[in-house]
Amino acid sequence: MALVLLDLHSTFLQTDGLAKLAGKISFLMYNGLVAYALIFLAGWLTSRVPLLKWIKQLLAPIFTHEVTIWIHRILIIATALIFVHVFAVDYISEINNFMLLFILYTIIAFAGYAMKGLA
Repeated sequence: MALVLLDLHSTFLQTDGLAKLAGKISFLMYNGLVAYALIFLAGWLTSRVPLLKWIKQLLAPIFTHEVTIWIHRILIIATALIFVHVFAVDYISEINNFMLLFILYTIIAFAGYAMKGLA
């Protein structure tokens, strides 16, 4: 559902410059991460769809633990690009209350992620 909303967002709300670039790159990164998750993290799905099971078996030697760690780092980069995307959209960044909540939520989310990673 989130990817459908992202696609609608990118289709109907056009922008230029850095906002467009950051949004496009993060959109592609999230699509790739969702594809990875559907193949490697949803065992119930790969057990029911033979094509996905075949793809998983084909790619399993490539996606080692180290590669999975890098995929998590890519997710952090994609999230940072969303942060840049929101700041680069002029009519959004002018809404001070929204930007304050956006910054606070981002700090809380990253702090939670960092504490969980360090624990």
